[in-house]
Amino acid sequence: MTDTTTAQQSQTVITKESLTETLSRRQIRERDYYEAFSRLTEPERITFDPVEGKERRPWNSCWLLYELIQKLYHTPGQKLLDFGCGTGIQAIRYAYIGYEVDGFDCCDNNIAIAGRLAKRYGYGKTTNFSVQVAEKLTYPDNTYDVVAGTGILHHVEIEAAIRETMRVLKPGGTAFFWEPLDVPAFDRIRNSRFGKMLVPNDSSLDKNITQDERKLNAQDIATIKEVCNDVKLRRFVMLSRFNRFLAGPRLLRASTLEKADQFLFKVFPFLERFGGVGIFVLHK
Repeated sequence: MTDTTTAQQSQTVITKESLTETLSRRQIRERDYYEAFSRLTEPERITFDPVEGKERRPWNSCWLLYELIQKLYHTPGQKLLDFGCGTGIQAIRYAYIGYEVDGFDCCDNNIAIAGRLAKRYGYGKTTNFSVQVAEKLTYPDNTYDVVAGTGILHHVEIEAAIRETMRVLKPGGTAFFWEPLDVPAFDRIRNSRFGKMLVPNDSSLDKNITQDERKLNAQDIATIKEVCNDVKLRRFVMLSRFNRFLAGPRLLRASTLEKADQFLFKVFPFLERFGGVGIFVLHK
């Protein structure tokens, strides 16, 4: 067994039992939820369309996130932390780009799935996954060129998570977070009795909604900016929030409305405040 293999194994033996004594009630609820959710279905296939370079979708927030991260990859050996990696799909795409990828999650089964997927796709040697929580990481200071999180901050204590992000980033490094944002003009209706009847948003395994998650609001954004003094936020999803109510092929209609959002935000910048998804870019 090589030293590298030993090191990888040593980072993946942190278990639910060893963490429980230090977890908050919220962290325990999130962990237990995802232990149950991760057993409902395991990803069987990963598509690499967003990182293959054959197509660009700058109007789509998820595709743009990959594009921004891909632009920062220049040389082998660059390190990326997948911040709340889930089942490892994003981490494996980052490894495809060329990064050496570490990923963490509070859920043991997510980490097990991520490890299996990485080996299946040939990235077992360039990825490493461990059980950790966002608010207190075990990685050394100044380790990563890039930190990337997809839909994680609205599940955690934001100030602590951002402080850990800045700690593990190298000087000159960049962190990206894709997050749902609270838009009072829409979310007051969304959270009304009528809105919940139309589209239920209570905690549910079927809909992948946890008890404690919530969209980032203005105070959360201010908190991020207090911890990091170089933050940019780009918003998406105004008209395209209504995709779920429309008939037809999902990818086609999503592309059409997302393009419309991009056009409207460019021509009428004041409309960006109605964007329900954001990409945060933090520089150290």
